[in-house]
Amino acid sequence: MKTPFILAGLASTSMALVTNHVPRGLTVVPMTYGGIITEDGEKVELLGTIEDVHQQIKRLNPGYNSSQFLESRSREADVEMHRVVQKRNKNKLLCNIEGDHSDTAIHPWIIKGIQYLLALDGVCKVGAGPCTCARISCSYDSAIYLCNDNAWAIQPEGSYLATYAEHIMIQCFDGQYINEKEFDSDNYNVVVAGDLC
Repeated sequence: MKTPFILAGLASTSMALVTNHVPRGLTVVPMTYGGIITEDGEKVELLGTIEDVHQQIKRLNPGYNSSQFLESRSREADVEMHRVVQKRNKNKLLCNIEGDHSDTAIHPWIIKGIQYLLALDGVCKVGAGPCTCARISCSYDSAIYLCNDNAWAIQPEGSYLATYAEHIMIQCFDGQYINEKEFDSDNYNVVVAGDLC
């Protein structure tokens, strides 16, 4: 069994987590991505948003082509099956969040974040809660967060988390801006809102 390694030295602006948009009472931590990025199947753990992770993968494996890599593992079929099976876990949706997390994200940049999440075959880890959040995607001041209210760490698949952002966009999108939250029956939630990045 190969041991995963953690690559933490490749920080970027979006990984810095310096933000004025963190709601009171929440702890924001870096996301840890866990997945396979080489054909020999070596598992890695990388820190940062999914955009940071893509950059780090390209540095570690310059020949990495996410679409070819996923096709070689028949990932598209797995993603679709995962969406169908996991839909039942979505149990509450809040559109137009009020209060501390009320800044809005911009539609095209959330779509881009969703595409990044769908392109990788791995998990997004966040530490034990309650109220612990990892910014799993952020570009052009538009973020997707994974917030954990369990007393233990969680690691849902990135492709599954993308379905939350997709569902939020379908159910709550007003034409340009978005700031929503959807809860999972496993005691975590996904937030789509504005942030500094």
